[in-house]
Amino acid sequence: MTRKKPVITAMQIKKFRKNPGLTESQICFSTKKIEVLEKHFKIHKKDFSSGRQILKEVGKRNRMLRYLYRNSEQRYLSICKLLGLRIKIF
Repeated sequence: MTRKKPVITAMQIKKFRKNPGLTESQICFSTKKIEVLEKHFKIHKKDFSSGRQILKEVGKRNRMLRYLYRNSEQRYLSICKLLGLRIKIF
């Protein structure tokens, strides 16, 4: 069974582009970068540098999510719901 990813509208992306320093913005951009790298990696399975880049980006996003959870649990829950990420309790 596959999970459906929620579609992020242009208005939601515009909100993040206004202030790229927000933790939510960085998480959103990181998620988009991971999606692009995953598409590339599905085509080029032996491209190990892309696989490593995905792992680095996922780790970076997890650190940002952990920071957001510690500082504002409400903002953490809203960004997880918006991006369709699994909610973890840190």
